[in-house]
Amino acid sequence: MIHTPNAPEPVYRNAGNLPALALIPESCGLALDLGCGAGDNARLLQTQGWVVDGLTRSALEAQEAQAVCRQVWVHDLEQGLPITLSARYDLIFCSHILEHLADPAQLLRQLHDRLSPTGVLVVALPNLMHYRSRWPLIWGRFEYTEMGVMDRTHLRWFTFDSGQRLLQANGFVLEVATVETSLPPGKLTRHFPARVQVGIRALLRAISPGFFGLQLLYRARSAVAAQAGGA
Repeated sequence: MIHTPNAPEPVYRNAGNLPALALIPESCGLALDLGCGAGDNARLLQTQGWVVDGLTRSALEAQEAQAVCRQVWVHDLEQGLPITLSARYDLIFCSHILEHLADPAQLLRQLHDRLSPTGVLVVALPNLMHYRSRWPLIWGRFEYTEMGVMDRTHLRWFTFDSGQRLLQANGFVLEVATVETSLPPGKLTRHFPARVQVGIRALLRAISPGFFGLQLLYRARSAVAAQAGGA
């Protein structure tokens, strides 16, 4: 089923956000993929046993995502969640969505009512303070681009700490706060064995997640549910 009140938007495709997907619980259930695009993350969730609902601004994306989603809403999240979205979800997946919203806090507050008592929220954000972004900022350059951290459609920018504060200030308890790291530029590290590269990335995360984090990754639960579970 596709709920589609809006005009078509461009179709967005990628290979799925594997580092963010790695944060989801092993147990399966009902998932909501906010900003589902053409269904790339939903497809990977489905292969793991999840039943997935999707939400996108593009009717064309919704047509493709329908192949792997139970139902898809075509909706602008600046207006909050659709009033017809009433299910409770064991997972809400929010990959690179909040930075596109003028008021991401409003959406986060709404998500509490859509999480099941044991549900988790997984959030991925671009990191403004990654070393590749810091250099032009140091030199006073704040230029928009077609993609990446300075994507011209971004309305908000986050650091490792401010991303955590955003979730905590809107009623979530963090279970995981980490980053996807990128290896320093140069041909040398690219030829290291895979296990050595994994070790380097872990070391860089420990040294400074804010400096080396390519994207910011969080898993959280509703503070209300967390308190009830601990009572």
